[in-house]
Amino acid sequence: MLYIGGQKTSTLVTEGPYSLSRNPLYFLSLLGAIGVGMCTKTFTIPLLIVACVFPVYHATIKTEEAKLARQHGDTHSRYCRAVPQFFPKFSAFKEPRETPVDLKVYRTHMAHVSWFIVAVAALELRLWTAPLLLW
Repeated sequence: MLYIGGQKTSTLVTEGPYSLSRNPLYFLSLLGAIGVGMCTKTFTIPLLIVACVFPVYHATIKTEEAKLARQHGDTHSRYCRAVPQFFPKFSAFKEPRETPVDLKVYRTHMAHVSWFIVAVAALELRLWTAPLLLW
C-alpha cells in the first residue's frame, strides 16, 4: 500500500512490488489466507481457501486491468508485457529512491489486513482451549 497509497487507478504504479507482479496485494493476500488456513493443521482448509479466493481475485483482476488499459493505453500494454499478472518475477524488481506515503490510506489498509493476526490468534486460542472444552 505504500507504493499505490490512494492512487490505484489514477497513476500506473510500476515500481516496488508492482515491478514484480501487477497484483502483488492479491498475491500476498492469498498467501496470507493460505497461511491462516494452515494454522488449522489441515490440508482441506488451505485448499478450500484457494478454491474460493482465487476465482474471485481472477475476476477482479480482469476487471481492474480492463479499466487500467482504458486509462493508460500503451503504457499499460508495455507494463503487462514486462510484468507477470499474478506470480512475482523477483529478478524484475525496481525500487524508487523515494515514494510519497498517504498516512490515512496506509492506516486504513493496515486495519483491513489486521484480520490475519486476529484469525491466527483465534485459531491458536481455539486449539489451546480445545482440551479444556472436552472436560
